[in-house]
Amino acid sequence: MACVFWLVTAVVEAQSANHLLTNAESVISLPPDRAAGSLPVSVKGVVTAADPALKGRFFIQDSTAGVFVDNAHGTRPEPGDVLEITGITHPGAYAPIITAPQIHKVGVAPLPPARPVSIERLISGVEDSQRIEISAMVRDAHVDGSRLTIDLVSGGYRFRAYVPASPATDLQKLVAAQVRVRGTAAESHNRSLRHFIAPEIYVPSARDFIVDTPEQLDPFQQPLIPLNSVAQYRRDTPVNQRVHVRGVLTLQRLGEGLFLEDGTGGLREDTSPGENNFAVTRM
Repeated sequence: MACVFWLVTAVVEAQSANHLLTNAESVISLPPDRAAGSLPVSVKGVVTAADPALKGRFFIQDSTAGVFVDNAHGTRPEPGDVLEITGITHPGAYAPIITAPQIHKVGVAPLPPARPVSIERLISGVEDSQRIEISAMVRDAHVDGSRLTIDLVSGGYRFRAYVPASPATDLQKLVAAQVRVRGTAAESHNRSLRHFIAPEIYVPSARDFIVDTPEQLDPFQQPLIPLNSVAQYRRDTPVNQRVHVRGVLTLQRLGEGLFLEDGTGGLREDTSPGENNFAVTRM
């Protein structure tokens, strides 16, 4: 009887291993060891993000969920393309993905609605590959090739969004603005450990980056704050607003930081990428 039981179990496991996965949720729900079994996949969905920096790779979403497609060095689709994809599963560097894809475009369609999420869910990594919407404040914005790299903060957590560049965008006016970001959640990760490091969002179009409230006050029109009191208690300390300081530049390390000094003390301003949330004027 033990031999019969073992034979039946082996047959069931073999059938399960070859079971065709037909939606995105069934792929991303796999444990890593099962995803490593190269299970066959056949899904149909809408491309939600296909950033040029991904080099042909993209995200696709159907009625169940979103999933990443490793189409390395293949033809890059456009957001809104409806694709039929056959491929196999892979554990991915963080969450399960589809690899070795065969792709057939069957049309175009509106992107799925972006589901509002909390910063806690985004920072947890659970929203990976899903089209989401989140509100935040802009800390920095700079041009990175054909896109804008925008650093944001919400609830004390920082994250980054990649948005198609627009010539009409005034980057300096974006700083300190309250915005809504609609895009596909991704992440930076430790590949060897498959650990989440920080969230990122791929925004498919400029229409999905909405400025709700620009910076309300010109920081240069606000009262000067002595350098030694920047980090001290002030009952009227503004929330999410830049401060106005003045000092003599005593040292600058390009791409790292600059140092100011006034009669009260000194201050270091971080100017590394992602920290340029300041404006400068010469007196």
